[in-house]
Amino acid sequence: MKQKILGVAFDDNYLFAFLLFAFSIFKHSREMPEIRIANVNETLTKASHDIIARFSSFLEIKTTILEASLPHTLAVDSRITIAAYGRLWLADHISDDFVYIDTDSLVMPGWESIYDFLNLLYEDRDLLLAALPALNNKTPPWPIHEGDKTQYRFHSGILVICHRNWNDHFANESNLSWEQIALLSEELNFASHDQTVLQYAAKGKYLKIPYDLVNFATKYTSNTKIITSGVWRKPWTIPKNCYYKYLSSIMLHSDYTELFGVVKELEIFTRFEEEMFEYLAKDPRLLADVISIKKKSQIPTSFLQGFPFTVSQFIYVCLINTRKFVSILSFWKP
Repeated sequence: MKQKILGVAFDDNYLFAFLLFAFSIFKHSREMPEIRIANVNETLTKASHDIIARFSSFLEIKTTILEASLPHTLAVDSRITIAAYGRLWLADHISDDFVYIDTDSLVMPGWESIYDFLNLLYEDRDLLLAALPALNNKTPPWPIHEGDKTQYRFHSGILVICHRNWNDHFANESNLSWEQIALLSEELNFASHDQTVLQYAAKGKYLKIPYDLVNFATKYTSNTKIITSGVWRKPWTIPKNCYYKYLSSIMLHSDYTELFGVVKELEIFTRFEEEMFEYLAKDPRLLADVISIKKKSQIPTSFLQGFPFTVSQFIYVCLINTRKFVSILSFWKP
């Protein structure tokens, strides 16, 4: 049987996330896939290359880093770097069918069923790819006119790419290449760059991956096979001693249901991280290097973000001490 191909693209900021992700693949795969990484415009340093090679060798996973060169004119912002376009580059340059998964994800037992969608794509040459439908399908991030099929939105964090269908779609001169579409980002008012570019290119020609197969960690159930981080402040970037400060800062902007979802996500990723560290203890030097990478990825919670927690803690201490003081007075008799 042909080895399964898994594509990923990330920069140095997501290196620790990739290591967690790769460990989940090692732990929950019946047949180890080959991982192909798009290093877009050298956003992965030599040090990252080295740790990826050592980590992959330790887990006995075949990993190949492909050097991807993309125009610097592609739209990016503070949250989405040019590395995000790596998934589109991989689809152009991998001459195999493959699954793309964002590195802020973990795979669970049975995740390999995602590859079954390739058979469905082969049955319909008109389908460009398989993807998870967007959670909010009400307001497409580009202008719509009658007959425009680009309003069919999907999430590009998990993709199943059929090489034949992809090539056929973009070989058709009536379809703009994704690079051409990307240059129209300002004109078309794109909201999320690489994802919107792909949505626009697909023209609604995609197969829906069911929600019970892929889900955000905040909505994780026993049926979920692939979970991805659903919050912008990623779990591995928060030092443990800042968890409560981080949660208190969320309370200022979110309702409690979202807060409990974030707690759930923190628990899932932290538990898995501890399991990875325990396994890496077999190679103390590698373990030390991985812990060092995590520390570099952590973003200390600012005083302003932690202020609500500090205030609530102060009030709690005052109330406890007041109760103690009242209790003492109740026993005092003049």
